[in-house]
Amino acid sequence: MKIIFSTMIVCIMLALNALVYAGGMGDTSCINQGLYVGGNIGLLNLNDNEWTSASGASHQLGASGINGGGLIGYDFTFYDRFKLGAEGFFNAVGNSAAAEQLYAPVTSYTAKMRYELGLRLLPAYMLSPCTSVHVILGYADGNFAINDDGDFGYINKQFSQNGFQTGLGLMTSLLSNGSFLSRYGALFLRGDFLYTTYASNSSSGTTTQNQPQTYKNSFATIAGNLALVYQFS
Repeated sequence: MKIIFSTMIVCIMLALNALVYAGGMGDTSCINQGLYVGGNIGLLNLNDNEWTSASGASHQLGASGINGGGLIGYDFTFYDRFKLGAEGFFNAVGNSAAAEQLYAPVTSYTAKMRYELGLRLLPAYMLSPCTSVHVILGYADGNFAINDDGDFGYINKQFSQNGFQTGLGLMTSLLSNGSFLSRYGALFLRGDFLYTTYASNSSSGTTTQNQPQTYKNSFATIAGNLALVYQFS
């Protein structure tokens, strides 16, 4: 969770800096709109609420790991201080498995998230010509894998589930006015704090006595990401 907290601290510091130096909006040297691309890295925490029909018991499992990927989007400015962006994103997830081991190390149940992709809307407010805060509203599709080799029964499945993503973020310019790259676009540092909840999934497996049983999984993720975003002029 350290990267998530670090992301939040960076966002708070950037916001305080923007409020101190905001001033008027007459200087529009950093304000930009149009096509942008970016890459991000951060920490993702996976939560798995797992239930099996044979026992009727549920287990709350969790694990943290690194996630990283890219995004591409377009935004435009309206009403002076307000912006609206729309973007697509993809992240690979290299997280430790959310695991339950009743008879470790002989048997175990594990759940992993492999990747996520989706679309987001980002309504934003300009704190200054170079810094903005935004709300994140999006759709995500996550790919998961569950494996049980005798802990609760037996199953080995991969599946995808869609979900709803919400969050908050902050973005500020990294290029000084008049620099070579600033002639062609703007480079930003962006911090996002994201929460995604996915629809529950039911899969068919067997008990340890080889009787049919259902595995039900409800996944949710919390992520803190830092991104470099380049917006073309």
